Amino acid sequence: MPKRKRNYKNVSVYTRCNEYEDIFRVDDKVLFCNYCNVSVEWRQKSTVDNHCNSQKHISNMESHEEQNKAQQLTLASTQVAADLKKQVIEDLIEAFAIADIPLEKVNSLLPFFKKHVKNG
Repeated sequence: MPKRKRNYKNVSVYTRCNEYEDIFRVDDKVLFCNYCNVSVEWRQKSTVDNHCNSQKHISNMESHEEQNKAQQLTLASTQVAADLKKQVIEDLIEAFAIADIPLEKVNSLLPFFKKHVKNG
């Protein structure tokens, strides 16, 4: 029986990377997964597909997207947070003055504030 020639189209690591946009990157002609940070054999499409369908890859993708959902603070929200912090400090100083507690004792409360107050 004569051997059949396989009719593969020319596939490079770069074309394989372009097939899976934003999932892989090429570094020194090696295909790397952006989410799992592992190299993936790129010559056979089924190997790349198997990696993309693996439970590890899916969970890494989900956790990566959850981390990116955190919103960046705007200048206005940062200003509001700073104003609230100033208000808390002023209220604390007033409470200590009314209770006749020396302000030096505030330092002993720092671990409590760092634990229970946002941006302690």
